[in-house]
Amino acid sequence: MKEIYAFPKGYLAVSRISSPDETEIDVFDPEGKYIYILKTEQGVSLDGAEFYDFGFGKLEERDDLSIYVEYRIKNLPEIFRDN
Repeated sequence: MKEIYAFPKGYLAVSRISSPDETEIDVFDPEGKYIYILKTEQGVSLDGAEFYDFGFGKLEERDDLSIYVEYRIKNLPEIFRDN
């Protein structure tokens, strides 16, 4: 286990390292039942991520600059709004 996140609508997520280059997130419903596994795209890390009702945002380093990037999660409408 690496980190625990509070998702919208009472859902809980636990990130874990599944391989040297990959982190996966186990999602639990408000009653504690395991319901999903989320995998991030290659090169996308959840370190420092903040989750919101649309997905998550984080600061990333690109070309020696720190930029804020938002990632929208569209395939879990029961948790994240789709807009």
